[in-house]
Amino acid sequence: MTSLPGLSSEKRVFFLSFFILVSGALQLGVQIPSLLRVGFSPRWIWDFSHPGLRQVGKLILPAVLGFAIVQTNVLVDMTLGFWVGAGANSSLFYGNRLMQFPLGVFAIAMGTALLPAISHHAARKEMEEAKRALSFALRSVFFIILPSTVGLIVLRTPIVQLLFERGQFDAASTARTAFVALCYTIGLFAYSGQKIVVTGFYSLQDTKTPMKIGAVTLLLNIVFNLILMGPLKEGGLALATSIAGIFNFVALLYLYHRKISDFPLGEIFTSSVRILVASLGTGWLAWQFYQGIYGWVNAGQTTRLLASVLGSVSLASGVYLVLCFFLRVPEPRDALEWLRNRNGARAAGRVGEELL
Repeated sequence: MTSLPGLSSEKRVFFLSFFILVSGALQLGVQIPSLLRVGFSPRWIWDFSHPGLRQVGKLILPAVLGFAIVQTNVLVDMTLGFWVGAGANSSLFYGNRLMQFPLGVFAIAMGTALLPAISHHAARKEMEEAKRALSFALRSVFFIILPSTVGLIVLRTPIVQLLFERGQFDAASTARTAFVALCYTIGLFAYSGQKIVVTGFYSLQDTKTPMKIGAVTLLLNIVFNLILMGPLKEGGLALATSIAGIFNFVALLYLYHRKISDFPLGEIFTSSVRILVASLGTGWLAWQFYQGIYGWVNAGQTTRLLASVLGSVSLASGVYLVLCFFLRVPEPRDALEWLRNRNGARAAGRVGEELL
């Protein structure tokens, strides 16, 4: 928007807000054809005494309040960022965007896809299947998130340089944003795990527990913000968010384990340790690949950074899969088996339909 000539700052903000609204409407609109194909026909039903409506209202209110706590957390961080000094909120914003990419692509998507499956098992009292589904989701997310975490930590500075360092975003801005990204990324596994475990609570129609833990997490975040913002500046605000996020995940996982009993924590821990070992080895090699490619490519700075970052990430991804194979990480095999079973179930369903 800043490249549009002849527009005031107010009009640029207006156009930005307008296109965000349009994009939200499009996000809703693209789902309507699929809903119509499966027979969904929306219509107004003015029956406010329906027991299902009251049940939804009872469940959705704590969920909305829990979401409001998250937004309050962001508001508190931004407010304290003004006290830190100029540029702090910009560093927080850009560092948070880097951390949010793997979180949004993998963890939130997994949680969204997981809710119907676990809710189906929970409604039919198939708790063993629900436990296996949630365990599989956590292990699968960690299979992606842990190497992403190590990769972001190792390559944070060249990634920030590649994406943002131009114009008024100078080397000092890169250093500040890279440090914030480091502090945020420490808690990336917890943010991701939290999204999955909350889905487990929602499948049991328990929206109050995540809300209560979220409220405690907000208070904890404020306390650590005040402690860490002095010595670490905006990095302290990001680190406080990570610490609070880790508490949130651990507390939710513990309470979920108590709620359903015999949740396979040992299986998740063992798999996560193997994934972490593979991720650490991959991260070390990713940095070696980056340095080698950066020194080998003879081009402009942007081209060198692009080739080095993409090349090192691509090579490291292959190494990661090899290390997981030697460390006997079960998630790739489990994912392939899940896909085969799912495709087999679909094929059986099509055959049944043809016979009928």
